[in-house]
Amino acid sequence: MQPGSHDITAQRLYLLGILTAALSVNAAAQQALGANAEPVIEEIVVTGSRLARTDLTSTSPITVLGDEEIDSRGISRIEDLVNTLPQA
Repeated sequence: MQPGSHDITAQRLYLLGILTAALSVNAAAQQALGANAEPVIEEIVVTGSRLARTDLTSTSPITVLGDEEIDSRGISRIEDLVNTLPQA
């Protein structure tokens, strides 16, 4: 046996023991969580303010612009055109 090889073997065995212990603790923790991971849902409440109703009707203002009107405004970006439109 070479000098110092005993120390390396002992270190490897020590590290192997630590790794084995860490993996076994991790496996035990996963098993414990697996048994309790799915909570029982007793009630689900869904709320909303945009529910479909047949008696609700409304009108939305529509603005139609032709290519001549767009060209006459001298606007080249759609963002600038939308910003010039009247807001509801």
